[in-house]
Amino acid sequence: MSSNPQHSSGMTIKDIAAKARVAPSTVSRVLNNSSYVSKATRKKIEEVISQYNYVPNALAKGLSQSSTNIVGVMVPEIDNPFFSGVIRGVAEVADAMNYNIILCNTDESIEKEMHIMRVLTGQRICGLLMSSAALEHQQTAEYVGAFQNLGIPVVMVDRKVIGGKFDGVYIDDEQALYDLTTLLINNGHRHIETLAGNTGLLLGQNRVMGYRRAFRTAQLECDERWIHAGQFSKEFGYKTVKQIPLIFANPQ
Repeated sequence: MSSNPQHSSGMTIKDIAAKARVAPSTVSRVLNNSSYVSKATRKKIEEVISQYNYVPNALAKGLSQSSTNIVGVMVPEIDNPFFSGVIRGVAEVADAMNYNIILCNTDESIEKEMHIMRVLTGQRICGLLMSSAALEHQQTAEYVGAFQNLGIPVVMVDRKVIGGKFDGVYIDDEQALYDLTTLLINNGHRHIETLAGNTGLLLGQNRVMGYRRAFRTAQLECDERWIHAGQFSKEFGYKTVKQIPLIFANPQ
């Protein structure tokens, strides 16, 4: 007499693991395809899953708990090498912790950022990592409140949101540019130019402050033409560096 297979409503990952004689975490890795599992073990687990018609119902579980194991990630420039590195690190940790991510690009647009935020919360994400597209001096109580009142952890990356109480991971841009410029000065360089990036953002302003402070500390003159503000992009850097020799070959 053959036994009737149980359906997904009667089986759990622990049940599948017991039938396959593996750890529940191994079953989870197979279901999420998140890391290496040997072919033999994977085949054994997949046979049990097939036998019992198991279908993981992560969405239903998330809805019952008002959240999922999904983390939203918003960055202003997905093709920027800096943010590519951040995304890779986030993905690696998320995989190790059995979380998934939804990655969104805001194109430095506040309107797009707010729209994406509403879409992500509709997906019941359990947390949000974001690098704000907003210019700090333009941030309003309405903007800050929209993220503070999400009811989930929100962590800022690289860019601070003024007026909000958010956890964050930041670089000391002023000290970094001060140290770098000071190193060049101490090695005998006097004509030092900087690509300041977007000086409408606090991090761009801080970089200029650190650069200027290094010249003041060394009691040297800093030519304002040496400071190049623009976007944080390879195109801006390439175009600006190409123009630098022309600027000083024909001083105004």
